[in-house]
Amino acid sequence: MKQQHLGLIILALAIAMSAVSYWFTTDLNSYLHNYCTDVDGSCPHAGSLPPQSYVAFTLDFVLAVFGIYLLRPPPASMESQVSLERKAELERASGSLEGEEKQVFGIVLREGLVFQGKLISETGFSKVKVSRILDRLEAKKLIERRRRGMSNVVVPKG
Repeated sequence: MKQQHLGLIILALAIAMSAVSYWFTTDLNSYLHNYCTDVDGSCPHAGSLPPQSYVAFTLDFVLAVFGIYLLRPPPASMESQVSLERKAELERASGSLEGEEKQVFGIVLREGLVFQGKLISETGFSKVKVSRILDRLEAKKLIERRRRGMSNVVVPKG
């Protein structure tokens, strides 16, 4: 269940509990006023809330605040922030590349995850040439090759 859905459910529950608490409090106050037997005709309970109502309304308020807290969008994770910083760092590093390395690395950055065979078809280079270019990029710690079945997947490092 998503955080926002849980927040909506908790907020709805808090509103329902507040309505029940209000109904209970008004019913209890009217009961107390009807059977109030003070000598001078004034009721000591007039204008006051029973202690359990204070507790109920406080719990309803805390529950509503928690529900609203859950409704806010989740913060961007540190992992995505780190990956954005790493991607910017990789783009700066690609400025030092030239020619064929820059072309291959640009495709890897754009795709994020690309099969080595796709690099061969997109660049028009031979398998050996692409493999050597990837060796150099891997030595510069810009990319990483991972084995997937009978082929390699190339991803930016980090």
